[in-house]
Amino acid sequence: MIGSILTMAGYPKAPRATFMLKHPVKSWKIVRMRRTMRHRLADPRFMAGLGAALALPIGLWVRGRMRANV
Repeated sequence: MIGSILTMAGYPKAPRATFMLKHPVKSWKIVRMRRTMRHRLADPRFMAGLGAALALPIGLWVRGRMRANV
């Protein structure tokens, strides 16, 4: 009972610290994932979307150039 009262009192003041105290393994996995994403050059999903967005206009331009040379 006292633990739940302390948790209820702690969340509004320091939600991140309270979450880390209650769920240490899960919180460190989240911290590790955030650090990895921050230090990664680019997210692979973002790069795949960027590649798809660039591939279509370049492909259409190449096709137009090939038809013009025939």
